Amino acid sequence: MANGRCRMHGGVSTGPPAGSKNALTHGAYETISAWSLDEEEARRYAAIETDQLGQVDEQIRLSVIRQQRMMRRMALLAEHTHTIVEILDESGSKPGKDGGEVAVNVTKTKQLGTLGQIQAVEDALTRVVQRHTQLLNLRCQITQAQPDEVDVDVSGYVAALTARAEDLEWQSE
Repeated sequence: MANGRCRMHGGVSTGPPAGSKNALTHGAYETISAWSLDEEEARRYAAIETDQLGQVDEQIRLSVIRQQRMMRRMALLAEHTHTIVEILDESGSKPGKDGGEVAVNVTKTKQLGTLGQIQAVEDALTRVVQRHTQLLNLRCQITQAQPDEVDVDVSGYVAALTARAEDLEWQSE
């Protein structure tokens, strides 16, 4: 074609239009810059804690809330749980070493109802508690690395300055 593109296929794609979020699935790798924030995001951006200890404290608080939510979820699930285990017996055969068939009996158990959901939440809760412990250790490391505020006795310094000022005053007379 006159524009240099194939009339059958259209040629090479020029890519999505700028700012397109059509392929965005979860946002973990989305590029964000301060100038692209809307008004609400800009307000939140200004309020974000940038102090290292403040950020760790915020994550610890969120971790506790997450743990409480998960435990509440487990309690709600436990109210409706019936311990039901379905035993599946499968018999069959598989090829043997001598070319014949060998009988096989396989027993599988399958958890039904919300018991499996409770166990899934318990597993996730274990991971959240481990992360919470890591955050507490990090907070401890940060506080130990920060020097304590030191009370400096400046009375000797003030006395020396006063004496020097008096000397200068005496010399000017």
